[in-house]
Amino acid sequence: MRELLPLLEDFGQDVRVENDERRRPTRTINHMLKLFLIDREGVVREIYALDYLHPAMMVNDIETLLLEERPANAGRR
Repeated sequence: MRELLPLLEDFGQDVRVENDERRRPTRTINHMLKLFLIDREGVVREIYALDYLHPAMMVNDIETLLLEERPANAGRR
């Protein structure tokens, strides 16, 4: 769990670790679930909250990234 917390924090996730009755950390981590669209360079291009998740929009964003990767002359004859 110690390794996971910095990753969640780097992605801007609000994280809360639950404690047991003796105030010891449990294995439960609470955070808002988000999906990240990351390009091949490792840049976060979009963040999707599950409250407003629309699969068609995600597909469109992925297709846009793929178009950006195509060479400028691809598709021209």
